[in-house]
Amino acid sequence: MRLRFFLSIVILLMPSFVFAQSAKDAYKALKKIDLQTERAINYKEYKNFFIDAKLEFDMFSSSKEAKSKPILKKHLERAIQAYEAAADIWTEEIKIKQQYSNANFGNPALNRLLIAGSEEMGDEELKKYSGHFPDLNNPKLKTKDGVLYREIAISALWREASKELRLAYDALIGNPSNND
Repeated sequence: MRLRFFLSIVILLMPSFVFAQSAKDAYKALKKIDLQTERAINYKEYKNFFIDAKLEFDMFSSSKEAKSKPILKKHLERAIQAYEAAADIWTEEIKIKQQYSNANFGNPALNRLLIAGSEEMGDEELKKYSGHFPDLNNPKLKTKDGVLYREIAISALWREASKELRLAYDALIGNPSNND
């Protein structure tokens, strides 16, 4: 009887040991993206790294450790949000380019112009992200005409994520400097 009770308790507690994710795991997964974006990375690789990091972060964010380390969680969450926004912008650019590449307007110059235009972020798209990431409104990122190119927006978001990861690292090792 006692053995059965003990085994029941072990089986009930086992998933929490098996699936518990640490902040270190989430940080490492996000740091992999950070390192990859410092060199050349293609869209497919980026999406794969992002999916892995998002999974690690989601598992961490629902853990007891996340509840006990709110500053760390905040910085990791801001990093994952920046990487997700960059992924969304990149996905949108690819969709638009494919749309225009598949269309035949009977004028190759017009097709090239439309494809080039797909690299610019529209006002609605910019509003969607700039509220969360105010740096996207920085006039230094835009052309003289006030255009923000998606590639520049993605780079700015990656820099934002990198900054948040530095702050997360400080929180992870217990260094309160530079943390809110």
